[in-house]
Amino acid sequence: MLAAVMSLAAHCHGPEPPEPPDPPGPVDPTVVIDSSYDFPAEGGTVTLTMTMAEAWTAKTEGGGIWCTLNQKSGTAGEATVIITVKANNTYAARSCTVTISSRSTIGKIVINQVQNDILETEPDSFDAPAEGGVFTAEIYANVPYEVVFDADWI
Repeated sequence: MLAAVMSLAAHCHGPEPPEPPDPPGPVDPTVVIDSSYDFPAEGGTVTLTMTMAEAWTAKTEGGGIWCTLNQKSGTAGEATVIITVKANNTYAARSCTVTISSRSTIGKIVINQVQNDILETEPDSFDAPAEGGVFTAEIYANVPYEVVFDADWI
């Protein structure tokens, strides 16, 4: 009888609960850290896709309004940050740094943009009298140039 009770008791309790799933492992960041991108004067965009193990933030330093980010923070997991560089209408090259950081990771991305090339003279023409004369023109340039006269009387 004892054997029958034990056999009945063994069949009365339900199935074993399922094993809990293994916790996810750490996620490695895939951001290219300490890199740089060079842009033409016309500007453009670069898209960074990253997988972060924890919450992160992004900021620009030295970019003012010409170097912007589509988002400045996110949670753990995959994220896309688009860096937009506006056209450089100035006559000087410029750069900024995008810093992406979390509690355990810091990455810096340097954005370089070339200047808008200029080669202008003021005035751009002269009306010379018959007796000739000396004329002066101001040259504004941030690129190499050479002055060439295409007539032997000048």
